[in-house]
Amino acid sequence: MPVMTTCGLPAPDPFAGTGFTPAACGTVGSWGTPLITIEDLETHPDTGCPVPAGSEPLAEQLIVALSDMVRNHYGQDLGACLETRCFPLRRSLAEIDLLLRVDQIEVADRPCDGCKPEFEEVSLDDVVVGSPTDRLPWQDLRICDSACSCGAGLVRITGAWGSVWPLPSSVSGVLIVATHTLLDAVRKGRQVIATAEDGQTVIEAQELPFEAFEMLPESLFHYRGLAL
Repeated sequence: MPVMTTCGLPAPDPFAGTGFTPAACGTVGSWGTPLITIEDLETHPDTGCPVPAGSEPLAEQLIVALSDMVRNHYGQDLGACLETRCFPLRRSLAEIDLLLRVDQIEVADRPCDGCKPEFEEVSLDDVVVGSPTDRLPWQDLRICDSACSCGAGLVRITGAWGSVWPLPSSVSGVLIVATHTLLDAVRKGRQVIATAEDGQTVIEAQELPFEAFEMLPESLFHYRGLAL
């Protein structure tokens, strides 16, 4: 059985059937991870077009840089990323960061001597996730059969984290337009990249003005899952 919600329904996998695989989280949330893919650049029904042969690596760098530019624009994390995070567990309940999918749960008693805790995996059948609306993203997690249920412990959660998913089409469309704009600029010999001292190519997208970014919506909404 999958992870359940507080209303007794299976917690949906928001990525099922989308072909999207969240990347590993960056050093701050999912900064440094792409919000769209090469496939999006080529197949978007309104703004997609083929990426020139041999330009895929540059396109991937541009996507990452522009994705962070969008995050900076809104001042918050977007999209989804994979990571293992640890939270206090008290009487089987933990308040957690915004969570989109649970992949693995481990629990441990909080050691009184300050030593490293010993974690044990918990079956996902014993996990219940919740939020004020009983919809994604999840904000709390309960373990129905926890060794820590009568005291303080720790829960280690491996899963996909994020607050806005799927990415609004108005945002992904702008990213696609901006990426193609930069790719075209590179092909025409315009200087849109900087080379670091170590020889790595660094995209300085945050310093570049784009008319496309003026089309970004003023605010974003949190994920509101479909009624089941």
